[in-house]
Amino acid sequence: MWWRKGWPEKICEHCKAEQKVPEDIIGEIKKELAVTPAAVIEQMLPGRDLTRPRFYKGKGCAHCGSTGYTGRVALAEVLDVNDKIKQMIMDNKKNLTIDDLKKDQNFVTMKQDGLVKVLLGLTTIEEILRTVNI
Repeated sequence: MWWRKGWPEKICEHCKAEQKVPEDIIGEIKKELAVTPAAVIEQMLPGRDLTRPRFYKGKGCAHCGSTGYTGRVALAEVLDVNDKIKQMIMDNKKNLTIDDLKKDQNFVTMKQDGLVKVLLGLTTIEEILRTVNI
């Protein structure tokens, strides 16, 4: 199994408030979710209205030391090295890319995983931009 991870800060539940996000950012998020495997969206965001996403930010309070955050949220990008991938590696395929390897899997990038965590209200878009370097 191959993976990489990131640790954006988690929004404080005690001072969490809805946040306005510019339309261009919302458009970028929708574009990224459009290329995320549908099965992943259904599993991670069941019943969510993605046409009108809601965003949150911590205002700062005594619980979070006025930062708006408490703790961290895990982001992950995982590639299952299955038998097909093992065979491709063993055959010493030239010009083999991660895109070739992940095409038969419900692969989710760290960016996509981060955006899901934003839509779940666990972290902010700013934290994803900082953590994933997009």
